[in-house]
Amino acid sequence: MLAHQHCPARREDICGSPDAAAWLWSDPKAAGVGGTKAMQASYDASLPVVQATTSYVEVKLIGGRNVAVRRGDVVLRAAGASWGATRAKVVAQARKFVGLSYLWAGTSGFGFDCSGFTYSMYLAYGVTLPRDADHALLGLAAQRTITENTTLKARVRQLTSDNRTLEERLEAARSNARFADRRIAQLEAQLTEHAPAR
Repeated sequence: MLAHQHCPARREDICGSPDAAAWLWSDPKAAGVGGTKAMQASYDASLPVVQATTSYVEVKLIGGRNVAVRRGDVVLRAAGASWGATRAKVVAQARKFVGLSYLWAGTSGFGFDCSGFTYSMYLAYGVTLPRDADHALLGLAAQRTITENTTLKARVRQLTSDNRTLEERLEAARSNARFADRRIAQLEAQLTEHAPAR
């Protein structure tokens, strides 16, 4: 079960049910949980934490009702800190689900499909992967588009710079040509002035 504590004094994440699911109980007790079983929370379920003790964690359900889960059914982790995902840890987590039935589009301890399984195993360690192959491919396509866009922008800047350089060179040549035309006109005028009369 995944839950998040929003207590400003002690920000912690509670992540990962050691099992496929954990029972939520109607009443927290000093020695643990009590009352009746309120519902089962699946692996990777996310709920806000009201308080955490050594024997139970009190969480808030949608709608505002508070319930408790045994402290041993969740793992506390510091918010924003690395959760230490390693290949061995992810594989060990995954082995807990050997024998679980395949469930099309499943992403919980009640059943997984292949991409949902991979997504959930990594999510237990704070690593968010694309949910399925389409999302992964879209991510790759988006990255490729961003790269191509960056490359094209760089090329446009280079061509613009080259164009400015060519325009500057053309202007210089025209200026030189105007100078040369003026100089030729001056020389012709001088030749005409100093030419012997015929």
